[in-house]
Amino acid sequence: MKPELLFLSELSPGVDDYRIKVKVVDISDRKLSTDDCTFYETLLFCDEKQISSISQDIREDVRYDVLGVVLFVEEEVRLVTSFYGQKAYVREVVITDQTNTQPIIINVWNHLAGNNCEQLKGWAEKFIVVGFTSVRPSNIKGFSMSAEMYSHIIYDPKGDRANVLREWSSLYTQMLLDRQARILEVRDPASKKTPVTVQYLKEKKVQNALQDERHWILASVSFTSMEQLEVYVGCSVCGKTTKLPEGRQFACSKCYTRETIACLKVALTFNAVDAYDNISLTAFGNETEQIFGMNTTDIYNMMENENLICFTTVQQKIRSKVFCLKVSPSPTLTATNILQWTLEAVQIDVGQGDCTALAKEAFPNWSLHRRARSSLKRKQCNTVSDDESVKTKICIPNARLKNISSDLNEPCTDMTGNISAIPPQADENSSAIRPAGSAVMCRLEFELPPASLFVRTNEGAIEVDMPAEAR
Repeated sequence: MKPELLFLSELSPGVDDYRIKVKVVDISDRKLSTDDCTFYETLLFCDEKQISSISQDIREDVRYDVLGVVLFVEEEVRLVTSFYGQKAYVREVVITDQTNTQPIIINVWNHLAGNNCEQLKGWAEKFIVVGFTSVRPSNIKGFSMSAEMYSHIIYDPKGDRANVLREWSSLYTQMLLDRQARILEVRDPASKKTPVTVQYLKEKKVQNALQDERHWILASVSFTSMEQLEVYVGCSVCGKTTKLPEGRQFACSKCYTRETIACLKVALTFNAVDAYDNISLTAFGNETEQIFGMNTTDIYNMMENENLICFTTVQQKIRSKVFCLKVSPSPTLTATNILQWTLEAVQIDVGQGDCTALAKEAFPNWSLHRRARSSLKRKQCNTVSDDESVKTKICIPNARLKNISSDLNEPCTDMTGNISAIPPQADENSSAIRPAGSAVMCRLEFELPPASLFVRTNEGAIEVDMPAEAR
């Protein structure tokens, strides 16, 4: 009976007979044992494993050979500046396989980013199985891999693994098309970005979420106590946390600022509440300043002095606003297949028109209620039906003012209620309508059936009989 085929991660001292299928990664120099009788050497083995298992134990000194189905290739090569100021060319290739729900980003650098990637341009027409050798894992965007100087691209890989991938891609074409469509939608900057609800974010699963996707939500910020504020030391530019002491100069790996200073920053943990649900988010540094409308020094002094009066005032002011919050999946999505939402940006100064337009997209129930309420209000203010034509500058509330207005040649007010002239025979007590505290009198022009007159009041339109001399 053949011994059982095991992976290296499954080996234990209790297993006596087993078979392994491995690749020799390194061989050490031959050494002599302590008894001077035996020569020995150390072999470093590596076997096949799922791509998702690499992200759980990233080792910078280990290189991998990966195989996958191409979902996306960047059209143009990008010129980027590294952390140390060096310029390099890079192009992203997104692959997937049957063992992982999250696509894997392969960053192809320099000489491989040019003509070598041009042969992958058929990715949009059919699914291509391709291999990359000696790629290095990294924690960029949570988890990704880099093809560098010693890497090679295998355009038509052979073997059982490649054949299984080809058969899998032909059987599950629709699933691959769905994954490809999500990638194209996220990476298309021209696509229309509409706000989503908190409920939409909570219903997102790992299977249909991508590391690069971004969403805007319209929500109010709610927090209850000063204990939800926390002081930390971070980058003076982007607010990234650091363990360096305050005032120390360092190079930030997030914003690529080579000479930034570690300074005090404030983090706020709050609930983002919309019409449907709420979600817990944390704002760091600049985002906290935008929410509070205060700089970090003032927030820190408020916390140190325990100024509850100032805190309560700011808290009430924040609750009365609606914020546009930009959220994205945390790096744990591609690293550990756990979906958590993080705050990226805060937008406060939104115009009233923009806010209403965004709110209609984010809160459809609120929009319907708004339209229904406006329709009801217009119906209540409608004074005549469609087959009746009325030209009215203002109504006459009583008979006395009607007689006075018959002697007027010109109206003495505009529609805003600003008085231009008051005749000598009338005083400001003659009118029952007082816009802005002033009397209003003007000529009435109407075209109505001869037997009735519609008069607009605060409660709506009423119908009264006309006197004979006015017919």
